Amino acid sequence: MKLIVISTPHFFDNEAHCINQLFLNGLQTLHIRKPQSTQHQIQQLIQNINPIYYPYIALHQHHNIHTNYNVKTLHYTEQTRQATTETEFKNLVNKGICISTSIHSIESYYKLPSYFNYAFFSSLFNSTSKINTTASINFDELQQIKKSNIKLIGLGGINDQNMTLLKPYPLDGFAVLGFVWNEVENCVSNYLKLQAICKP
Repeated sequence: MKLIVISTPHFFDNEAHCINQLFLNGLQTLHIRKPQSTQHQIQQLIQNINPIYYPYIALHQHHNIHTNYNVKTLHYTEQTRQATTETEFKNLVNKGICISTSIHSIESYYKLPSYFNYAFFSSLFNSTSKINTTASINFDELQQIKKSNIKLIGLGGINDQNMTLLKPYPLDGFAVLGFVWNEVENCVSNYLKLQAICKP
């Protein structure tokens, strides 16, 4: 199963070093999500990450810099997805860019155009990184979901305990934030715990 790590919304000391260590230990995809960031701040972070990992980075903000760093994935929130035209999305796909998005209901999943590669589906559990973000998914409905070619990535409060409970559900992977970053000094070991659970 696919395991994605989402960055903290804030910057912290040695962040790029931690990211490099995660990649060294098998991280396949990192989503850089920093809503209040400037373009310069994002560029500074990326420039301190080993360039061999650039194709495995996804940008949530400042999409325009993706060509400077060989970034292959762009993420769109529900709001930015609705503000982007079909032509713009198709042009990105034609250029070899993977596009992902966020959804919060099964109905939204069924309505997604086929050019999306995967979707974050939240919140599965109460968030450990966002205050007042609580579980909102009906697991009975999730069990009956009709899958499409768009991969469904579970998000929200996932840790090494509840991830095991999610494996029987029709999810293609998980995106995590708090469990990895709430203890920065343990980010690699916590990531490896999740990685072990995701293995077949």
